[in-house]
Amino acid sequence: MSKKTTTRELDYYELYLLDYLRQHKFPQQHDRDFIRQRADEAAETYEQERRNGHTTDQAQELAMSALTKGLHYSQYDILLGVIDTEFEKSVPQILHEQLAEQLLPFMGKLFAIYDLTTDDFALTDEYQNLHDELTGAVALYLGQYGIQ
Repeated sequence: MSKKTTTRELDYYELYLLDYLRQHKFPQQHDRDFIRQRADEAAETYEQERRNGHTTDQAQELAMSALTKGLHYSQYDILLGVIDTEFEKSVPQILHEQLAEQLLPFMGKLFAIYDLTTDDFALTDEYQNLHDELTGAVALYLGQYGIQ
């Protein structure tokens, strides 16, 4: 007797969010429950907004906002941005992503100080402080270990 296994297919919102999380290297990319919950919230938002009389485009925009709430600034993207702007002359462009991936696990305590979930984080003094601290951390790393 063979066992029949069923696999649940990912829906549009789950696939979109999974791709988004992977592309920006958010830690939630491995959290299926998080992805499923957010996708369900987005689908519910879409349905509710259509019932409220919004157009499909308006409802979709609100659903996507619910899907990506608090996920506008990834640690990886911020660190890569620092490397791109502050170390463009000292680190070859081809190594920027590799360096960001290599350093990211060591920057957790630094990132933990800041709330990256606010929509306007990049417009705050806190963002500039984080940028400066990351610049210093990368400079220290490069001074001690160079490019590996």
